[in-house]
Amino acid sequence: MKNLAWIAAVSLAGLPWGAHAVTFDCTKARSAPEKLICSTPDLSRADDHLKQSFEAARARATDKKAFNDRARQEWQRREKTCTDAACVRQWYADQERLYAATDATPAVPAQPAPKPATAQSPSAAPASAHPAAPQSTPDTRPAASPQAAANAPEVAATVLYADYQQSESAADRKYKGKTIKISGTVAGVTAPANGDPYLELTAADSAMPKVHLDFPRTASAQIAAIKKGQKISLPCVGQGLVIGDPVLRCADAP
Repeated sequence: MKNLAWIAAVSLAGLPWGAHAVTFDCTKARSAPEKLICSTPDLSRADDHLKQSFEAARARATDKKAFNDRARQEWQRREKTCTDAACVRQWYADQERLYAATDATPAVPAQPAPKPATAQSPSAAPASAHPAAPQSTPDTRPAASPQAAANAPEVAATVLYADYQQSESAADRKYKGKTIKISGTVAGVTAPANGDPYLELTAADSAMPKVHLDFPRTASAQIAAIKKGQKISLPCVGQGLVIGDPVLRCADAP
């Protein structure tokens, strides 16, 4: 049984070579679902697979805020309702369907509003009963202002990640909604054609934990030019944890 598994807000010591999904330490597992994931092999495998599905869907999501918020809500639902392995298995199945739908849904232009007669037509199709994937709308959240960026304290990605591992609530008070100059080594570059680009910074001695940096779509060309292993430092605004990884919103590419 592996000691490290993926899960968190959308959150282990000995980790077998080749494992790639790491967001919480099984030696620190507190909730019933976390303990089940760490002690049940099939749940641990499901956890690893969902991490891959999550990353693929997140790369295509055009509205990162909606996507991240939905991931947090789903994780909270699992933490509040699941007390046995069957419930956790069903939760994983639900998430796989959700992310598959998100990943398969291309970004399309908004359709014009229907005419009044059409909107009131009794033959209009009812809304789907299935959970909706995050909407494909531009992310307009403000990032660091010039003044805040100039005065921002420098924080290494490894330090940010370690602070969240120590205490999520304390780290939120320190970083969430605040501008910091995040620095670190680029571990991943994603610049999709129909979505917002983002970078991943190595967050620990192991290359598996990451700090995510989200950028506006206007920065796609600059982000695509960044190389893995490159050292960067830039001002960003903390957004908290999403599926166990700290996320920051950045205005411009480094």
